[in-house]
Amino acid sequence: MLTACLTLLSLLAVLYTWWVRTPSGQHLDSMLFARAQTFNVVLAPPAALLRQGLLPLGAITVGLLTIAATRRRAWCETASAAAVIAVSIGMSAMLKTTLGRPFFGDDGYRQNTFPSGHVTVVAALAVGAVLLWPSPRPPLVPVTAAGASVLAAVASVVGFAHRPSDVVGSILTVLLVTAAVLWLSGIGGPALSRSQGGDRRPDDGALPAPGARQPPASVRS
Repeated sequence: MLTACLTLLSLLAVLYTWWVRTPSGQHLDSMLFARAQTFNVVLAPPAALLRQGLLPLGAITVGLLTIAATRRRAWCETASAAAVIAVSIGMSAMLKTTLGRPFFGDDGYRQNTFPSGHVTVVAALAVGAVLLWPSPRPPLVPVTAAGASVLAAVASVVGFAHRPSDVVGSILTVLLVTAAVLWLSGIGGPALSRSQGGDRRPDDGALPAPGARQPPASVRS
């Protein structure tokens, strides 16, 4: 997880340095943004619905999963999900406020929109839902979460709300925060395997294997 954190941090720094702060990066951003608008006639209505619906749907899902997690006393998962959501939103807002965007003529503008706050919230809620989902977690859960994040990013670009660099930066920000939280909390490492029965001891109530020799009655008593 530490390696993942450093890798994602490097990718985020490189993306911002080149894609946002250089003339060639801004030109590519504008070109991709313009090409996305060619699908606006067909995709604009569903994109608008996705932008309006994904965020409240994610918030309701995370709320229900949080209630279920607290009832089964999954405190580590609950705290980790809350940390991912809160830190991702806070970090996204801080980056948008503190980072600058140089002006390079037609391809640039002075107002910084990197990263997208809307996509950050949707992606953070998606990660929170995955962390809160009870084990064993079906493979469809993380796939659906990833799909919702990608749909939010595409809807923002097609809906003329954010440039491609903004939405990619949002997803990288959430992934960076997620990796950091998992590293600090120990989720995803040996602690998770133990909580799911990976290190189950023979004397924790498990039934003996078929054909295994039983100890004498005096020993069992």
